[in-house]
Amino acid sequence: NIEWYLKERPAVFGEDIHLVCKLPNETTCCDFYNRKWNVGTDSKVAVMNGLSLNKTKFSEELNKIDHESILTIKSFDEGDLNKPFQCVYGFFKYKSTLQLDNTRFEYHPDVNLPIEPEIDGNNFTVKVVFEKVFPFPSCRAVVGLKNISSSLNISNKRKTLFYQSIITLNYAKSEEGCKGSLQVICKVGQKVLKVVDYKKACSNTQDHQPSSLSTGSIAVIVVFSTIGIICLIALVVCVRKLCGESTY
Repeated sequence: NIEWYLKERPAVFGEDIHLVCKLPNETTCCDFYNRKWNVGTDSKVAVMNGLSLNKTKFSEELNKIDHESILTIKSFDEGDLNKPFQCVYGFFKYKSTLQLDNTRFEYHPDVNLPIEPEIDGNNFTVKVVFEKVFPFPSCRAVVGLKNISSSLNISNKRKTLFYQSIITLNYAKSEEGCKGSLQVICKVGQKVLKVVDYKKACSNTQDHQPSSLSTGSIAVIVVFSTIGIICLIALVVCVRKLCGESTY
């Protein structure tokens, strides 16, 4: 008997994947009979003896040492799921399908990351939408060393094969609790996504302190300068009066 298995764990949509067919462990392997890969319910020939009938989608590599026929599926997509793939070597045949499950397949969202949060005073707001993702993400959020994941909300909606995920964060920071950058990290299967990496999370509080101190210092200087000028004017007036009296 022969059989094939999926080489990649996980298989990522958009990337090339490989089906490895174990051929008979005989001295006649692997050119004595015709090798074929058939695809679809109608068993249409995709590759025969290394010759691809659709070079943009399929190719075969023959590993004679390990008796393996390896089918490359280029740019793996949704259309390759639930479709029969049949490995044929002479009279030996094995047919199976690629069925979607959470452990073997991943679809990574097409989003420019990381994003910057919206900041209004002491409030952080984050919203990011993964229009297509699989499996749905698990996320955490931190400010410095403080875990604020309880302020995260993740909404997942199944759309045909995949999910749409909406990730929102609403958090009111405090001067005491703000000791570092804001980070939101999500994991899609084995893929780690840095959704937010905002290193100025505490800059508002910290940047305003020097500004307020310098303003206060200027105010004190102005007050004392004004008092000094008034005293100086009073002294001059007083001296002039005394000098005038002494003249008479």
